[in-house]
Amino acid sequence: METLKKVEKTNWYTLRVANGKENKIKELISMVDNYDQVVNQVLVPQEKVVKLKDGKKIILTKNLLPGYILIEFKTPNPDPDVVKDIESTKYVSGFLKTPEKQLISLRKNELMSIIGNIESSEEMTDLPVIGEEVIAIDGPFKGFKGTVSKVDGNKKIVDLNVKVFGRDTPISLNIAQIDRKR
Repeated sequence: METLKKVEKTNWYTLRVANGKENKIKELISMVDNYDQVVNQVLVPQEKVVKLKDGKKIILTKNLLPGYILIEFKTPNPDPDVVKDIESTKYVSGFLKTPEKQLISLRKNELMSIIGNIESSEEMTDLPVIGEEVIAIDGPFKGFKGTVSKVDGNKKIVDLNVKVFGRDTPISLNIAQIDRKR
């Protein structure tokens, strides 16, 4: 997972790129002349997604903003030559601009929202996924095995289907009340 440097100034700009080529373009941009003098960092916003495949939990990365890369410049008015060089990079469509051809910077709240989505996706990887089998370790259904039918990551609540007298019975438990089967 990419880590962000401390964000203080809003010198972040959005670059439109070919969908699926974001990481390749990030590498290509780093080869632009005067890159180190002008660019602080380049971010391909990604989130972690948990899926169940063949009974095993796998973690995949998914682009939060397909077709876009965020670039932080060191100055509020980036060098036009560097901007032009970045825009002429293969698979790049260009920066988001005003009708007057001025670069549009991201507002701090927009950037914080994107960063928040990245961080919350990392927390979600600790949660069980729908279809995963777990065991209740607390409450009246202690010791019962169940299949996860719903996960509420915000409230940390999991809905399970457990077998009681041969019938599926839906129950809701706190994350702390379940244990994953191994």
